[in-house]
Amino acid sequence: MTLSKPLRMRGAASSCHVELEAAVERESDESQTPHVVLADRLVRAIQSLETRRSEFDVLFIYVPSRWSRGLTGGPSDDFDLHDHLKAVTAARRLPI
Repeated sequence: MTLSKPLRMRGAASSCHVELEAAVERESDESQTPHVVLADRLVRAIQSLETRRSEFDVLFIYVPSRWSRGLTGGPSDDFDLHDHLKAVTAARRLPI
C-alpha cells in the first residue's frame, strides 16, 4: 500500500478575493425575491474572477447565515442557490 502525500492548501492571491458590496444585503432584505438578488450578485462576482482563472484551482464561496432568505425561492419557485451556482460554475469549468 502506498500512502499519498498530504494535500497542501493555500489561499489564492488577494486579487482573487471578491467581497460583495454592502448594499447587496439591504437590497436582498428589501426584495420580494431575495434569491434573485443574491444569485445575480454572486454570478457577477464569479464572472469577475474568470480573467484570473489561472491564479486559483477551486472557488470558495462563503454565504453568511444572515443571507438565508436568498438560499431558496418562494413556495412556487423551484430555486436553490447551491444548485444554481453549481450549474453556473460547471458551465465555466470552475470547481466550487
